[in-house]
Amino acid sequence: MFRIETFCEDKNLPRVLHALTGLVHGQPIVQPVANAKATKNGVQAKSNGELVQLFMEHIKSNKISTIFPKDMKEFVVRHGYSERSYPYFLKQMTKNKLLKRKPGGKTSKSSYAVLQ
Repeated sequence: MFRIETFCEDKNLPRVLHALTGLVHGQPIVQPVANAKATKNGVQAKSNGELVQLFMEHIKSNKISTIFPKDMKEFVVRHGYSERSYPYFLKQMTKNKLLKRKPGGKTSKSSYAVLQ
């Protein structure tokens, strides 16, 4: 008996599960892998895994030019952080000149321009 662990692209998952039907004992454990891309050498991380870097990748891939605090709040919660930690990450990105706070609006209604 053997235990098999492997990776597959999202689009191939149904075919892989169908192919395993009747050949394996028990239910396959399927887990999504965040921050990963397939290469000819296997699976590698897209970025260093820090939340600021992941957020900047998200901004670039979705071509976002303006960020609102509620967007950052949703992003940090989705990545396992407390919803009250989003101001810290906004400050870090502003301090590192990745975002610039636009004038006007209260803290929760403010917006940030993407600089990079």
